[in-house]
Amino acid sequence: AVRAKFTLWARCMRAHGIPAPDPTFLPNGNVIESLPIGVGPAMPGYTAAATACGAESGLPALVPGTR
Repeated sequence: AVRAKFTLWARCMRAHGIPAPDPTFLPNGNVIESLPIGVGPAMPGYTAAATACGAESGLPALVPGTR
């Protein structure tokens, strides 16, 4: 279920024009979402996309530097 949520989030971000790659899932259950340099809250449309995609995927709005 967690994998599906993170994958959906990345797909949704791409649909909103944000270049978010699919996440990496580690054997210990951790998830790594590495965004390219320059992709983040300062990028036009990022925060709106993160909020929308968080709602769609069931994840909080994933904004770098927040927990």
